[in-house]
Amino acid sequence: MKIARLVDWLSPTLTDLGLAAPYAAVRKARKVEPDLDDGTATLPLLLLHPWKEAAGANPYDNHVRHEVFERFACVTVCAEDDLEDHRQHLFDALLGQVPPDYTDDVQYIEGEVLDLNMTTIWWRDIFEMKRLRSQA
Repeated sequence: MKIARLVDWLSPTLTDLGLAAPYAAVRKARKVEPDLDDGTATLPLLLLHPWKEAAGANPYDNHVRHEVFERFACVTVCAEDDLEDHRQHLFDALLGQVPPDYTDDVQYIEGEVLDLNMTTIWWRDIFEMKRLRSQA
């Protein structure tokens, strides 16, 4: 999964839907765990990183071809009171969309708190996409 391509795809999608304005930045995360330095950046932020990949069974006897389920994380860093609005922007931009090189629309999997302090919450939502991988 090329997370930079996902960021490049998501940013205009947010803009086209009129949803980019709420975010100060949409970029790759520097690490998987919450980066507390992001809490001092201009908020809100939307940070993306790869999460997990799993392949389905190969349905062929003489050829290798898998449906691959790729998960990625979107970390929203914002004021706690604004979290639900920012998550809804994210769902509006992603759910039902099919990114380039993928075969099915983006699906929501789960969300969780990564960190919380007096003014800022780091929330991670996990999404899944599907594509085909096969032997050359």
